[in-house]
Amino acid sequence: QPFTLLGAPWVNAAALNAALPEPAGGAPRRWRAAYFIPTWWKFNGSACAGVQYARPDAARLFVDGVALIAALRALWPAQLAFDGAWFGQPGPQLFDRYAGTPRLRAMVEANASAADIVAAFRGEAETFANSTRLPDLLY
Repeated sequence: QPFTLLGAPWVNAAALNAALPEPAGGAPRRWRAAYFIPTWWKFNGSACAGVQYARPDAARLFVDGVALIAALRALWPAQLAFDGAWFGQPGPQLFDRYAGTPRLRAMVEANASAADIVAAFRGEAETFANSTRLPDLLY
């Protein structure tokens, strides 16, 4: 389940699932509570709880990802550490590199709402969608 299953031993799956926003218009939930034992990575062999991204929607990936990070931070602020030490890069630089900016981490650490974070990046996302990536589309 690469990129669709997320959790940790300290996550309460029901609480996390409840904290994630419901889709508008009665659409089916995109997330569902999940329980698993990873066979690799940081929690290898540990019972983990979390969520599965059951209805991935490429158009909503950033919005849903921000909602997930904000919910994790709100529910478990002490456990959600932006530390790449497990991958040999201590500190927040690895997260910042994956995010493309330290602004996302800074807003999450400041407890900004998911809606505020998404709004802060809306202009950049529109610029990317309408000009930067346009020449690379095949069809």
